[in-house]
Amino acid sequence: MTIRPLQTGVALITAMLIMALATIAATQLVAENGLSIRRTSNLIAMDQAMLYALGAEAWVIEILEQDARESEIDYLGEVWAVPLPPLEVEGGVIQGTVEDMQGRFNINNLVDDDGEANQAALEQFQRLLVLLDLDQKYAALALDWLDPDAQETFPDGAEDSLYTGQEPPYRTANSLVNTTSELSALPEFDYTYYEILKPHIAALPRNTAINVCTASGYVLDSLLKASQEFSTEEPQNFYEERVEVCYPDLNDMKSRIEAQEQELTSTSESSNYFRLVTRATIGTTQFTLYSLLERGSGGQVRPILRSFGNE
Repeated sequence: MTIRPLQTGVALITAMLIMALATIAATQLVAENGLSIRRTSNLIAMDQAMLYALGAEAWVIEILEQDARESEIDYLGEVWAVPLPPLEVEGGVIQGTVEDMQGRFNINNLVDDDGEANQAALEQFQRLLVLLDLDQKYAALALDWLDPDAQETFPDGAEDSLYTGQEPPYRTANSLVNTTSELSALPEFDYTYYEILKPHIAALPRNTAINVCTASGYVLDSLLKASQEFSTEEPQNFYEERVEVCYPDLNDMKSRIEAQEQELTSTSESSNYFRLVTRATIGTTQFTLYSLLERGSGGQVRPILRSFGNE
């Protein structure tokens, strides 16, 4: 039987269509396979980076425990305060820094054990805001965010009646905070303000003392009513002075505070709360671990809060 030219053309087109579909399917399979391989590689790298970060955490815990055995003072010249330079590991690098969180103002100190305002802490926070060129009204707003009652602090405080009028509406926490980023919920407290304040504040358990050996110049000045000398010092000179000894020491700060006839804010030369920031890079994968470490009275250290990627 003779095949007509039309039938031959249809058969050829059908064959070409089948080949095209097969090629598309094969290309798709290759692409999905490549994507799957990359995804798996990234997951493996992420797991590897996390294990390196946890290893660094265990190392820092050992350093802090040893420090507790050897010294009763925590200042910036000790081993824990020296940043870990980039350290080569299999497949990448890891680096980290440890910061004494008691060198910051603890937001949770605004409320005492009875849920009432801690007046000394409130006034210190107001002074810190002024030193940073921020509106001191945020101290009262932060207090009302933390305290358990529904009574607005005069004259700048705010409770649910204000927050439920926001868009979208929400209510005050009326409890201690786990992260300072909660201050972003305060009215008109934008990201720019938070970035200015963030290096000088912490969210720690209540009643923690400020370590005068490690506090920033702004935090030191906020302890005083009428002095602004530490925050105006040259940063490099200020740092060089502090890596040699505890500067200013506790007796010096207490005498300054008492000379101004103000209520003594809880201060110290030692610390119980430190934050480790570990950054691990494996190939093109980057992993950041934030570890809040607590050192107990016996010198044992344990992580009490971890966050990944963001503070």
